[in-house]
Amino acid sequence: MEHDHLDHAAAPPGAWRDYWIGVGCEVFMALTLGQPIEVVKTHVTLHGRGEPMLTAARGVVAERGLRGMYAGLYPWAVMEALTGGCLLAGYHRTQEKVAARLDGQTTPWARYMVSHTVGGMCGGAVQGAACFPIFRMKVAEMSRPGGGGGAVRFL
Repeated sequence: MEHDHLDHAAAPPGAWRDYWIGVGCEVFMALTLGQPIEVVKTHVTLHGRGEPMLTAARGVVAERGLRGMYAGLYPWAVMEALTGGCLLAGYHRTQEKVAARLDGQTTPWARYMVSHTVGGMCGGAVQGAACFPIFRMKVAEMSRPGGGGGAVRFL
């Protein structure tokens, strides 16, 4: 059977590869678009003015400088790295196990759809459980007066 390696207690060799690919992708996303958008979104939420995102972004830059767009980066980047890696590795591992269980019991299309859907649900559940405490820390850091120190402050 093509999925014999799934019966072993150890994770398949691709699991660590998937984890580190997920970490790299999530950290790249956090550094480029994710963090500035989160700062602006949090700014709008905390100030409750209902202003457009672009106006809020200008306000953050005017108030805190460009570094202000990276307030709370450390907890956000840690959260993205940990949960992104777990999401991808958990998804891949679950998808393989479900596909192996359904092998020969259903059509290839149904096997594909069910295994990927269940894999995504399990990976997302792991990510959600890991995210909450770190997300709470990130919001607390970003809402401190002065923006929490920007990208230079780590702890």
